[in-house]
Order: sequence, then structure tokens, then C-alpha cells
Amino acid sequence: MPEDELITRYGYLISVLPQAVADRAHVAAFGELSRTQREGLLEEVAPVLPDAWRAGTSEDPEALATLMRDVLPRDAMLHSGIGGEIARRFIASGPVVAYFAVGVGSVTIDQQPLWVQELIHHESSPIDAGTMHHRKGVGDGHGPIWGA
Repeated sequence: MPEDELITRYGYLISVLPQAVADRAHVAAFGELSRTQREGLLEEVAPVLPDAWRAGTSEDPEALATLMRDVLPRDAMLHSGIGGEIARRFIASGPVVAYFAVGVGSVTIDQQPLWVQELIHHESSPIDAGTMHHRKGVGDGHGPIWGA
């Protein structure tokens, strides 16, 4: 997949995911990089950081994830030499997949772009065409009321 498409998808997810899920996905993505890659990324992002942040930031995946809460370091990360690779790892991370498969995001999975649905192998048309839980007489006002 082209890097610009990965970055576009990453941007979409950043806009729809709760911060806690995005943080965990960043930690997972950065954790898959080597220490050398994380150090190089930090060097590329450092020029956009406020002075106070530069001193207290490390190449630790959690520290880098915290930096990604701010748009300037996040933009610098995406335009770094490994931005596309980080975006790819973020998109496919366990926290993102879990959010859309079984988490709150699963409620809106049918309204998500097809590529998000494909992340979790979601079929937008259920095999039973949606009739399995819509039987006549079960909570529709046309059948017996249990316990009455």
C-alpha cells in the first residue's frame, strides 16, 4: 500500500479513536521498532518540541506515544523516514483491531470505511440477512410476554 494512503488511514483513525486507544496503538507500533529506529525518530521529531519537552522525552514507546497526542510531533513523525511504517503498524495494532472488533467501535463498524471493516474481517451483510434476531414474537409486540 502506498505510504500516502497509510498516512491518510492513520489520520482517519486518529480522528475517530478515543485517546486511550490511540495511546495504546502508538505504544504497540513504537514497541515493534528497534531502539535505534525510535532514537532516530526522536531526533527527527525533536526540532518541533518545546524546550521543556525535549529534556524529558526518551525513545521509550510510552514516552513517544505521549508525544503523539500533540499535532506537531505527530506530523513530524508522519513525515519522518519511517512515518509510513509507523502508520502501518498503528493501523494493524491490537488496540485498533480490538476497538473495532469487540470494543465500542464495534457498534459503528457498519458505518466505518470498508478498509476498517476488513481489518477485523467484518462482513457488512450477515449470512442470515439480519433475520436471526428478528423472529416474530420475540420482543416485537406480536407474541406472548414472558412472565406475565
